[in-house]
Amino acid sequence: MLQIGKANLTSSFFETLAADLEAHELVKVTMQKTSELSVRQAAIECASVTGSEIIQIIGRTFTLYKQSKENKLGIR
Repeated sequence: MLQIGKANLTSSFFETLAADLEAHELVKVTMQKTSELSVRQAAIECASVTGSEIIQIIGRTFTLYKQSKENKLGIR
């Protein structure tokens, strides 16, 4: 789980998010009340930068999905 706070969306946040998506495929992101962005704006920006899909937005939390490049389960 990642958090977006007062610093909003930074390049280091996107790097961490991309690495987490590659490792886990599903990542939950929460927004602190100090963030200047709306949850919807942040979810759309994160999805477009990382090439992921928005699965759900509930309250101040959103979930992103991106299929891993590595086939971890061996399914074809």
